[in-house]
Amino acid sequence: METDAKPTEQETQLGLMLLESFRFWEGRRRLIYNVCVGFVGLFAFVVNPYFFIFILFGGFFYGVFANAFYTLGYGLDSIIIHNSKGKWSLAEYRELLYWGGLLFSVFLTGMSVLSMAFFRP
Repeated sequence: METDAKPTEQETQLGLMLLESFRFWEGRRRLIYNVCVGFVGLFAFVVNPYFFIFILFGGFFYGVFANAFYTLGYGLDSIIIHNSKGKWSLAEYRELLYWGGLLFSVFLTGMSVLSMAFFRP
C-alpha cells in the first residue's frame, strides 16, 4: 500500500532550514577550514622535520578529530532546528561560530608547532 502523503508546510519549512544549515557548513567553508588547518600542520613539518612520524600519523588523526569538531557546528545547528521545529536556529551565529572555530583550530595547531620546536633534538 503506497501513500502519496505530501509534506506539510511546516515540514517543508523545516527541511529548507536544515538544507540551508547544511549548505552553510559544508562545501567551500569546510575546504577553507581544511586548507588553513592543513597548511599550519604542514608548516609543523617544515619547522621541525625530526618529528616526521609523529606529524604523519598524529596529523592524520588530528585532521580527523578537527573535522569531527567542525561537524559539531552543523550537528548542533540541525539539532536546534529539528527539536524546535524550525523556531530557532544558529543562523545568525553561524559566521561567528565558523570563524571562531577556524581561528581556534589554527591557533591550536600553531601551538603544537611551537611546542615541537622546543623539543627539537
